[in-house]
Amino acid sequence: MLVYPSGLDVASSALRFLSARLREHRRGFGTRWRRLSAGRQAMFPLAHLRNGHPYVQLAAGFGVGTSTAYRYVTEAVEVLAALAPTFAEAVRAASMKAFVLLDGTLLPIDRIAADRPFCSGKHKRHGMNVQIVAADYQAAFDRVEAEYPGRPGEQIPGLARFIAEGLPAISHRGCPFINPIAELPDRSHPARQVIEKHKAHQARRLVGMCAEAGLPDPEHAAAAITSVVEGAQVSTQNGSIDQAGDRLVRIVEGIVDRHRSWLGA
Repeated sequence: MLVYPSGLDVASSALRFLSARLREHRRGFGTRWRRLSAGRQAMFPLAHLRNGHPYVQLAAGFGVGTSTAYRYVTEAVEVLAALAPTFAEAVRAASMKAFVLLDGTLLPIDRIAADRPFCSGKHKRHGMNVQIVAADYQAAFDRVEAEYPGRPGEQIPGLARFIAEGLPAISHRGCPFINPIAELPDRSHPARQVIEKHKAHQARRLVGMCAEAGLPDPEHAAAAITSVVEGAQVSTQNGSIDQAGDRLVRIVEGIVDRHRSWLGA
């Protein structure tokens, strides 16, 4: 078998991290000698998982047997797997997030090369992951209902404050579901169906909160609040409005007050 130099487009920090974990693993087992150092071993799973090199090719390139290559890869994967959180820990962490990606299923989208956050290194193209736990702002609803039990009129501004607090750290462009909707005009597309179902559920919960607050037109109030919230998210990204979070809270409070005033008219 011929051997040739090759490259691996993986961050060096990943190699350093895995090398350190493998050294710890070897010390824990009291391993005195291996054919390859921990740093060289770390290259095996990175090359195998990133480029899909078979064990025979890896073995030839590193000058070891095929069984050794297999053992090095599986050992490294087991070391990494041991670092992963338990299911209970993952669920607890997910409950605090806006939305959670479950796997690598990719739906192709139309993006330019500069949009790196939307680029899949595995599939070598831009896309979005539709396998999500759409907890989105459901956690926000739960929190404000717990903070203001039986006071829906205070829950609505509380919801706005929750969203406003997260605007400075926002990592997606506007609402996390706006871009896929714009890029997938076909409403029968499976991604659109997931997004629209999520949005409908969120709208029903907000309408219910407005109705419990005694607003005379809860659907209109919920629509106005949703428009302002998603506008604030977009404005935060493009910088068109300063102090978007503070303005969001004040506008939502104004919507609630205005609808309440209709009761006395």
